[in-house]
Amino acid sequence: MKNMPDSFEMELTNDERKLLIQGLLQWGGPAYGFDSLAHLMGFESHYDLVYVDGRRIADAIEADEPMAADDWYRALTATEIVFSSYALGAASDWEIVTGFKDARSLELLRAVQHKVSKLPKPQALLDARLEARMQIARRRK
Repeated sequence: MKNMPDSFEMELTNDERKLLIQGLLQWGGPAYGFDSLAHLMGFESHYDLVYVDGRRIADAIEADEPMAADDWYRALTATEIVFSSYALGAASDWEIVTGFKDARSLELLRAVQHKVSKLPKPQALLDARLEARMQIARRRK
């Protein structure tokens, strides 16, 4: 899309903001992260997720600053995984470390998903989907 703005404002409630911030910060806590998983979420490495871009994105969300669509999707994806995954995320500790009950977290997550889904999808995400479909097609042959 031509003439697309570089940054997008997101009308989030305070709790939706806190959820995304926690979704990024918990990768430095109870969540079990590694480089390949961070890469799938759009980060260069686990270190980048925890200490560089993840921190920058969390700070921008907290300050209610506009961000690139890629950053909104990275925050959302990191939150989706860390909240729900028992094997990789903080699912069993989520309520303890964030203060958000599971039911409330899911309600907030759905609201954020709806809002972020209105942004253009990052090219890296589209490329990853295409690659996954191609791998599945090759396996079926």
